[in-house]
Amino acid sequence: MRKKYVCAVNFGVFMDKLIIVPTEESHLDKIAEIESICFSSPWSRKSFADGMANCDIQSYFTAIFDGVIVGYICLFHIFEDGELLNIAVSPEYRKMGIAQKLIDRMVEYLKQKNVNRITLEVRKSNVAAKSLYEKNGFKQFAVRKNYYTDPFEDGIIMEKHI
Repeated sequence: MRKKYVCAVNFGVFMDKLIIVPTEESHLDKIAEIESICFSSPWSRKSFADGMANCDIQSYFTAIFDGVIVGYICLFHIFEDGELLNIAVSPEYRKMGIAQKLIDRMVEYLKQKNVNRITLEVRKSNVAAKSLYEKNGFKQFAVRKNYYTDPFEDGIIMEKHI
């Protein structure tokens, strides 16, 4: 059975149907489902819930398209430093600008928190993610050898000053 992919005929109309909202408890089942599809070592629903409970230093946002949860972003922030912990978009909703909107929301939010530097880690082989981050002004500054498992792979550490 083939998966049905959404195709936005009019990108402006598509973006009118996309909202980015603070994550709620009711979003977590779908977020955990997206996580398990997108990552070889996924976070559990409990990991997301525990992070949300730590709301003084962690923030989560959910992308909703026409009533359907299609992606999310998780942030850590303390003093002037922020970290993109996790971002994912359902495969059938990729290449529509959703990840970009999530990153835009993250940067806007972290600026409000007086964060001036954002870091992240990405698999060395994840060309699409690295390209998105570079497009948004992130630059590689370090490598963590064998940081990722399943399969083992180096983690590229990137940063952006805002």
